[in-house]
Amino acid sequence: EPTDTMVWQAALDAGLRPESFLLWNIFPFHPHPATNPLANRTPQEAELAAGLIFARRIIDMYRPPLIFAIGRKAQQMLAQGGIPSVALRHPANGGATEFRRGFQQAIQ
Repeated sequence: EPTDTMVWQAALDAGLRPESFLLWNIFPFHPHPATNPLANRTPQEAELAAGLIFARRIIDMYRPPLIFAIGRKAQQMLAQGGIPSVALRHPANGGATEFRRGFQQAIQ
């Protein structure tokens, strides 16, 4: 997926080792239109709320020192769950440069 590729590339370009971080979607499943399982769609509010349950479990298990919320949906859900995070621009739809810039600033 293009977003995953961009996020991985930013982390690797920053010199992070792959085993030093965890990537997790706020909705960890594949939302798609009912008629096209190979397409993507934005997760619905109920799906995002369900995803927050999984995110909280992952956070409780790993206790990460820093959490990035990539995109408004992730940031809003984490905030609603009382989970502090660093908000970054989602790289899709023309946001790649701003995402990379924000990521670089956040890890320094």
